[in-house]
Amino acid sequence: MRMLSVFALLAGGIILLPAFAEEKEKAKDKPLTGSFTRKAGDLDLKMVFKKDNVMEFHVTDGDAGCVMTSKYTKEKDGTIKCEITEFEKKGDFPVTKEKGYKFSFKVEMKDKKLVMSDLNGDDIDDNAKQAIQGDYEHKTD
Repeated sequence: MRMLSVFALLAGGIILLPAFAEEKEKAKDKPLTGSFTRKAGDLDLKMVFKKDNVMEFHVTDGDAGCVMTSKYTKEKDGTIKCEITEFEKKGDFPVTKEKGYKFSFKVEMKDKKLVMSDLNGDDIDDNAKQAIQGDYEHKTD
């Protein structure tokens, strides 16, 4: 009887594991939604994922900052490829990007945090990467 119970548990695990793996894979394919924030020194960073694969990236440093609006695609490996559709500069923020500028980064959800890594784009220096990459807390707006 004991052997039968062990076998039943093992068989149940074998049946449930593929279903669990499939659910995890579906979560990767879901579009990103909501706001995610990060504090990096004096910078307040915020990514807002909206409908129709639109992302806004807000950078605030006191009265200066910017809002970059981009169309994006999400690859199966978690890479987000963006193309800027609008760039709004606030105050004396030192960076500007033209419409059509392309950049990419990788995202992964871990413990309700969005983890950004592998930021790539023309003229993104190591200091910017260090500030921008990392853990973003999920925020409800």
